[in-house]
Amino acid sequence: MTSPSERRRFNRLGSRLTTVFTIRGTRSKRYALTRNLSRSGVCFILQEKLDVGTIVDAKLTLPDQAKPIVFVGIVVWNQPSDATGSREEDLPIRVGVNFVKIDPRDRSRIEHFSRMSALSDRF
Repeated sequence: MTSPSERRRFNRLGSRLTTVFTIRGTRSKRYALTRNLSRSGVCFILQEKLDVGTIVDAKLTLPDQAKPIVFVGIVVWNQPSDATGSREEDLPIRVGVNFVKIDPRDRSRIEHFSRMSALSDRF
């Protein structure tokens, strides 16, 4: 089985951002931290598994930007986080979400944020 990192087409920026989302067809707001972010999608860290194929309506805010990035995404994979000595049911779940609908300007904002963050990590 190919791991998610082997299937990536775009570089991912490791970043912890708060994301608010709902599962399509529900009204219940849920919160997640991002593990990483790219122009094609995001990895959430959750305490619950979301089934592959689940559609989410989400928004996240990049640092120093007031306007959130709003997108529709689809869950494409999930797996338990790595934590030695923890019971599997206590582990957070990493959930891979591909963008299905996102404004091209927001995708550009993500790319710009990724480039600036990569530069600042070098210095």
